[in-house]
Amino acid sequence: MSRKYSKRLISQKPFQIKTSGEFIEIVNPFKGLSEEKIKDITGAMSLDAKGKVPLLKNELIELIKDVNPMSLLSSFVTSSLTAVDEEKGVSIKDSKIEIPQYYIEYIQAIFLTLPPEQFNSKSKTKNEVYDKIKYNLDCIFSINMLTRFDGGLRSKSDEEKSAFLMRILMQGQTTAVRNWGYYTQVKKIILELYGHFNNELRENFGFSVENVVKYFDYLIGSIETRINERMSKLRLYYDFDIDCLRDNVLSEIDASEFMDITGSDIHDANKETLIHSLLIKYMSYDDSLFVFNGLQVSADTNIAISEINCIQNYFSLERGQLAGVNREYLTLDNPVWYKPLIKKNQDEYYCFIPQVFFSFIIPIFDDLISSFAEGALSDRKGTYLEEKINEIIKSKFNEAVIYNGLKWTLDGQQYETDVLTLIDSFAIIFEAKSGKISKPALRGAPERLKKHINELIVSPCIQSQRLRDRLFYLNENLDVEDDLTKKLGEGLRKIKKVVRVSISLETFGAMQSNMQNIKDSGWFAEDLESCPSMCLADFETIVDVLDKPSFVLHYLSSRQRVESEYNYFGDELDLLGTYLETLFCLEKSDGKTNLILTTMSQKIDDYYISLESGVRIDKPKPKVRKIFMDIIEQLEIRKTYRWLELSLLLNNIHPNEQAVISGMINEMKRNVRKKWRVSGHVNSVIYASNVFDHYGFCYFAYCNKNQKDATSFSEACAHESIDIQGRKLCLVVGKNLDDHNVAYNKLALYGDSSFVF
Repeated sequence: MSRKYSKRLISQKPFQIKTSGEFIEIVNPFKGLSEEKIKDITGAMSLDAKGKVPLLKNELIELIKDVNPMSLLSSFVTSSLTAVDEEKGVSIKDSKIEIPQYYIEYIQAIFLTLPPEQFNSKSKTKNEVYDKIKYNLDCIFSINMLTRFDGGLRSKSDEEKSAFLMRILMQGQTTAVRNWGYYTQVKKIILELYGHFNNELRENFGFSVENVVKYFDYLIGSIETRINERMSKLRLYYDFDIDCLRDNVLSEIDASEFMDITGSDIHDANKETLIHSLLIKYMSYDDSLFVFNGLQVSADTNIAISEINCIQNYFSLERGQLAGVNREYLTLDNPVWYKPLIKKNQDEYYCFIPQVFFSFIIPIFDDLISSFAEGALSDRKGTYLEEKINEIIKSKFNEAVIYNGLKWTLDGQQYETDVLTLIDSFAIIFEAKSGKISKPALRGAPERLKKHINELIVSPCIQSQRLRDRLFYLNENLDVEDDLTKKLGEGLRKIKKVVRVSISLETFGAMQSNMQNIKDSGWFAEDLESCPSMCLADFETIVDVLDKPSFVLHYLSSRQRVESEYNYFGDELDLLGTYLETLFCLEKSDGKTNLILTTMSQKIDDYYISLESGVRIDKPKPKVRKIFMDIIEQLEIRKTYRWLELSLLLNNIHPNEQAVISGMINEMKRNVRKKWRVSGHVNSVIYASNVFDHYGFCYFAYCNKNQKDATSFSEACAHESIDIQGRKLCLVVGKNLDDHNVAYNKLALYGDSSFVF
């Protein structure tokens, strides 16, 4: 087409668009230092830490001997509450968690290693003692990590260093990370998975899966209710005059105790100090918040008292019961994780952290059921995982064709693919791995860790890679017939793109989102092509948040690229949060910069936690501009063959760049409405990606009166993008401004002749 018909707003790089979202640069403190100097510094730090940690632990034991353990645990728990705004929901960012849960688990275990008579059960935890214990725990957990650095210092090759880093990541995960799914999600998965064994559990242990879950759910709800009731009572005191308030305080706290709590005389105290004393009294000194009577629990839950007794007996420890446990291992293998109750007397039990039961619910029920049905449990987990993958896929991929347990042969060897999903021109290969992660692996034991990484992450990658290669081979050699051509039929011939995903039942934490270190460890073949690996709960969350097949597929396919190109720290939901902000249109990696993504899941966490608290806030979603979303939705409605590939190309533009392009498009549309008769009027916007060198995007507009030139306009845009700017592919979208019923009227992908819509 002659240039006299059209001018274009071309965006190559006339301005700098910030594509880093919420990222900030953190300078490496060791930058500029030689490797030997870094070794000297970290070696000295590790040696110093090894000397300090035993002293800190001994100091902690001496400190807690002088306190009432139940009062201290009560103080710790009530200091760690997250407030829920009835309108805004939960904000993890604004919540100041003073005491992490793993501190409370550790302290509870330490208490249970000591004889009950060593404690002063009548003492109150004063502020200065509380602060000393808190500071001591801060030091223990921060310095303890440094003690492990000597292993990295002894590593000579890059492979040894990567293997060391994997062990450190695994140990850090085991020590501090508790959530493998959101609360409602966890309960649903557990009830569906293990409820299959209810009858046998009752016969062997006297309780069912449903009632154990109901029991701990009741404890969580009861603690929340009790705390809320006390907070409501405290709020009323703000309306009292100071004399009336003082009288109420004196009715619950004598003058001597008030002095111990606040350090001041009750008759000189102001209103805030008086109310603060009641807060301490209600929340820290009164451990009845966390005491549960079996008969009362039975009455409130409609669970038979005999079953309540079985639950409480199995999931409890008595004071002094952990006397023989090596305290050095408590950060990596804590009995409290599996038995969070403390027996108070024959009828009552303490439970300060009932939520820990749900954090470790999979190994808990695995151990229970393996004792009488190990083989059946393994079969059940495999079947359930595949069924659940199917259910999640069908919830959003209405047109998908799903093959389960697909058997096929290559070179005389039979293989089986767990789940193969065909939708439009995409094949999604799911490898479902339900294997158990052993305790030694969670503690970072090298051989066990290597074994589980191979079983749950590496082997599935190899299996899906093998099928992907076979699918492409068959489509390139149409005369070849085998099991796959017979079973997949015409569906096979439609496949243009293959996405591979590994889904595990249990989370392997940072290991599943850190394939680069796995490859660098030297433990596995160098030609391993990694693919996204995640746990079932995270996969379900990804599909729920992204909602549309086009975003789910774009996330999974882009996730593989991110895995191979970037060094980063974060889990799967941190990656999802990053995707919502950037669509993974990240600047090219320099190979040296590490992306720290560990807070990127905040909006996702806030949404689901608020939802579980009964507060509905907006669900997080990809930051896609309306013009682009409208095109994607129209593609989804029309579902012309290969529509998903086009949707994915639209998502290859950073949200910030989409905003600029949208503004340029709107300006261009106004110009076309005014000047469409004028030769050479501006009627298109042409975009050249700085992230994807091969890709260009063009948008042009026209009216009814000049729609005969629409094809020429489209070809001119493609000429600019491909022939002049050197792009291999150019997605061109055309819009008739007189047609208000559709998002686009013309759409074609140049560089691939099969795409004309």
